[in-house]
Amino acid sequence: MTRASHIALHRAFDEARFGPARTLDLRASMPTAAEAVRRAEPWLRERQRARAGYVLVVTGRGKGSPGGVAVVREAIRK
Repeated sequence: MTRASHIALHRAFDEARFGPARTLDLRASMPTAAEAVRRAEPWLRERQRARAGYVLVVTGRGKGSPGGVAVVREAIRK
């Protein structure tokens, strides 16, 4: 299985479980930590107002980041 097909398969499972309206995929655009927070905060607040229940924020694992550290994941977690 290629990396692209592996990612597509995981994305399909995520969307089936959460639905596209409850999924924020930050991994695809590869933002900086600050950009990711700027996108996630208003999205999460809106989902909270809509009483969406559980949501999924896809950050990636940091494999493409310097030192392999998941800076986006940590920024979103904070």
